[in-house]
Amino acid sequence: MASSEDLALILTAEGISDERVLDAVRAIPRHGFVPAESSDRAYEDVLLPIPHGQVTTQPSLIARMLAALALSGHERALEIGTGHRFQTAVLAVLAREVWSVPPWSFSRTCSCDSRSRVSTTASVRKRAANPSRGMGGGPTSPTVSSRLATEELGGVRMTREPAPALPNA
Repeated sequence: MASSEDLALILTAEGISDERVLDAVRAIPRHGFVPAESSDRAYEDVLLPIPHGQVTTQPSLIARMLAALALSGHERALEIGTGHRFQTAVLAVLAREVWSVPPWSFSRTCSCDSRSRVSTTASVRKRAANPSRGMGGGPTSPTVSSRLATEELGGVRMTREPAPALPNA
C-alpha cells in the first residue's frame, strides 16, 4: 500500500517545494480521510468521490493552497466548506489553531475515523471565527478561473480552489 511519503514525493514532482507543507502531508495518513472504497487510491494525486455527489480536493491543489498561505505556525486559520477533513488536518499541522466550517452535517456523512483523526491531529474547532492570517475554502463558483485564487483582504490572506467543471445537463 502507498503511504503519505509516496504522496509527498508525487507532490514534489508536481512542483510543490514548501517543506512545511510536504512535512504536514507526510504527517497525515490520507487513507483515514477517504471512504473505505477509495482507500486504495488515497495516496494518488486524484479526486476521490465522497458523499453528496462531491469529490475530495486533489492533494496537489491542497498543497498549493496551503503553500500560498505561507503560514509560519502561529496563525489561526478558518476553513470554510470542509469536506472529508484531510485538508483540515494538514492545515492543523501548519497553523496554531484551525476553525472549520463544514458545508453539511458531518454527524451523518463523515466517517468516525476521519472525525477522530482531525480531533487528535491538532486543535481544530468546528465553529467560525475571525482568522488572524489565513483562510481556505472549498470550491468556488465554476465561473472562477482555473487558477488558484489568492486574495489579501484586510490583512487576511485567503485561498480558494476553482470549482470542478459541471457536466452538461
